[in-house]
Amino acid sequence: MSDKVLFCCTPGYSKMTGYYYRVQRDKESLERLGLSVDIVVCSNFMSTLKIFLRSFFLRKYSHIFFQNIGASVPFVPAVLINRITGMNHYYLIYHGSLDDLASFRFYKFRRFIYKLTEFLLVTSKTKIICVSDYMKTYLCNMYKNFCDNFFVIPNIPSEGFIDSCTNLLNVSKHDLREKLHLPQDRFLICYAGNSQPWQKADLLCDLVKSLPNINFVILTLDVCFFKSRLTTACENVQILTVSNDAVPMYLRASDALYMLRDDNEVNRCSCPTKGVEYLLSATPIIISERIGDLSDEVAEAESGLVVPDYMLNDQDKLALLISSWANDACLAPGKIPDSIKNKYTIKMQDYAYNKILDL
Repeated sequence: MSDKVLFCCTPGYSKMTGYYYRVQRDKESLERLGLSVDIVVCSNFMSTLKIFLRSFFLRKYSHIFFQNIGASVPFVPAVLINRITGMNHYYLIYHGSLDDLASFRFYKFRRFIYKLTEFLLVTSKTKIICVSDYMKTYLCNMYKNFCDNFFVIPNIPSEGFIDSCTNLLNVSKHDLREKLHLPQDRFLICYAGNSQPWQKADLLCDLVKSLPNINFVILTLDVCFFKSRLTTACENVQILTVSNDAVPMYLRASDALYMLRDDNEVNRCSCPTKGVEYLLSATPIIISERIGDLSDEVAEAESGLVVPDYMLNDQDKLALLISSWANDACLAPGKIPDSIKNKYTIKMQDYAYNKILDL
């Protein structure tokens, strides 16, 4: 059997977002296992047709991965025929809930097509790789006869980020703050992200104003957004754009990391890479309930504050909760058990793919 693998991606791959980096992590993992990986973007009908012909009729690839549900739609006929011929092995990397399409045009039509595609792929025994245990359970409850074909490989940071976090564990917070020009004698909350509504950036700005005794450092590309909402009167916040290489130092130098999001199906099924980075930094996380598997893992590790969902709509109570938690004299640095930390390692990702592909 050929050792060549094809990754079919949607045009979002070219935008260098989290989707792009997930594809790259998967590619690196399979190459470490000795496979050759080609990546193609299904950007229009003709390019997709060429990919279909190469993969199905020329039998050039033994393993074909659809890097999200949208990339799999044109290939459903090949998957159905493959139920009889068994020529190829098909895999779907399922990045999250279909509710994530709600902001797109023709949402109801797209959801119908993708839901039908999901059903055809699952019942054709395509191997479905989820990004969280919650998502796997969610799908298993819908397709009880096909649970053996569902797997979990979470999103993980780059090898460089993981190494940086490991190396910084032995550097004192005092030294890091001195290097980064951060206040030494104040409780410090860090947020690394932009201004998308689902990251609850407006709530973060309100908390900065409500908690003058706590300092905040915001690492973002949307500097103008945050500066427009946090006037010069807010002396307890620094708004910065820093290189990716510097982010682990800020995470380790902080007392807590901010990650509050709404309770919805998108967030429950998700595995935000930023959240995994937070977790691996071993700095306590202020996190809302039911963000993929991360909220339960923070609670299990006793490495942060899990905020009840109802408090997201009550800024005063939320500010009081965070203030009380920050003032706790017993607040200790986060310590992540190996049972959780190992889940987000490159070694575990390679092991999972080796098992799924039956190499």
